[in-house]
Amino acid sequence: MIEIGADTVIKNNGSKTQYGGGIRNYGEITVSDGAKLYNNHAQTAGDDIYSTTYVEDGASYNPPVLTFAPVGKDWVLDNCNDPIVGWYHDGKEKLTDNAYKRWNGDGEGDAYYADEYTVSEEAASDALALKAAHGQFYSVTYEVTGDIPSDAGAVPAAAKVKMNGNYTVAPVQTTS
Repeated sequence: MIEIGADTVIKNNGSKTQYGGGIRNYGEITVSDGAKLYNNHAQTAGDDIYSTTYVEDGASYNPPVLTFAPVGKDWVLDNCNDPIVGWYHDGKEKLTDNAYKRWNGDGEGDAYYADEYTVSEEAASDALALKAAHGQFYSVTYEVTGDIPSDAGAVPAAAKVKMNGNYTVAPVQTTS
């Protein structure tokens, strides 16, 4: 068994690997809460995590055992600078003999694909190909209208909110 400690950073790896740009697991692995595992890339599936049964000469060995935590706070996706809000399937569905349906949370129409994976406290023994990423967002912006006193304060910053997520509206600015 391998344990990835809470202070471990696994990111910006794997642009040449086929599967599991961050971690490729064929055995038993635990990724501790607090480890940073994101912004890795794989050519075929599982940008950040690829966990599957080891197969050799047509025989399968050892179902994978993977224990890991939800994504961390303040993680940002490298290709779009959007916040990372969860784990998403990245190669779960096979489209052809050589192609998998990959995460594309920034795509539109038929190109959009963001199937979220829910992390459990129990170890996963299913084959998984995952990416720390985001699904659809709503943009929240504030528009100030009317006569604005000079001591009104700054307009609250815009925010991106995960679809079906929660957002706390910024407090109303008071003036003297």
